[in-house]
Amino acid sequence: MSYEKFNHKYKGFGNCSSECIIHIIKIDAKPTKIVLENIGIGTSITNMSEYIAADIINIKDLKPYECEFFETYKEYNYDGIDSISYEWNKKGDTYVAAHPNWSPIDDDIKEIILKRIQS
Repeated sequence: MSYEKFNHKYKGFGNCSSECIIHIIKIDAKPTKIVLENIGIGTSITNMSEYIAADIINIKDLKPYECEFFETYKEYNYDGIDSISYEWNKKGDTYVAAHPNWSPIDDDIKEIILKRIQS
């Protein structure tokens, strides 16, 4: 298993300076888990989800169909973690995400994510 954590800056609504923490968790041959963690700076990750997801896919040179996306809020003590699916398109060499869809996750996936992001 490999793990990477970094702050990601993005422009929110009204060109608002915004920031979140990105967690990338790779477990064997399973899909890469990308967790967007809201830290209360600027526009929320929920409102900018598809832009942040596309940023990470393109910056890290990942294939979106080999990844699973999640979001959580530090200010709510990680109480909820949702899975996010997207419709992916490619414009030139750049992936673009659209139409985010949120759903609850299984407890086993939640445990894996929480173990990583709270350590």
